[in-house]
Amino acid sequence: GLRPEFVEWMMGLDQGYICDLGLSRTATLKMLGNGVVPAQAALALRLLDPATPMADPNKGNDDGET
Repeated sequence: GLRPEFVEWMMGLDQGYICDLGLSRTATLKMLGNGVVPAQAALALRLLDPATPMADPNKGNDDGET
């Protein structure tokens, strides 16, 4: 069957971002299936408004925490 860890990796998420929440396999796959691929969302926002500055998802939050 489909492994949630594979889906998490294919979406470009950090290892364990969803899979380490302690949910059942079914709930984890449902959460991943209802999620948005971060890289695709960033591209969509840039295409909709190229003038909008985009945060780098690999550099942490704006609150100073990484």
